[in-house]
Amino acid sequence: FLLSNECLDLVGKSKFIVGLHPDECTEDILDAALETNTPAAIIPCCVFASLFPGRKLENGEAVCSYDQFIDYLMKKDDRIKKYSLSFEGKNQVLVFDPSSNNSG
Repeated sequence: FLLSNECLDLVGKSKFIVGLHPDECTEDILDAALETNTPAAIIPCCVFASLFPGRKLENGEAVCSYDQFIDYLMKKDDRIKKYSLSFEGKNQVLVFDPSSNNSG
């Protein structure tokens, strides 16, 4: 999926992007936020490994599990932080804050 100029323009005009269980567009939301330097919070759920066979971890392993997907997304930028929400199930939220420094 390539982010269109129209999409990036809309995201760039936004104050904040939120993705709650965004399914197939999880990575696209994060990529758009990174491309436009727009703050974002995403709660990933489904991995869809068969739809995205090109997703690989640094060691070359395919991204197949939820934990691998979280790791894969976090490697996109050091400013992405992970927080746990207080409920059962897929409760990890990834937050991209472009104003934070890379040292964590």
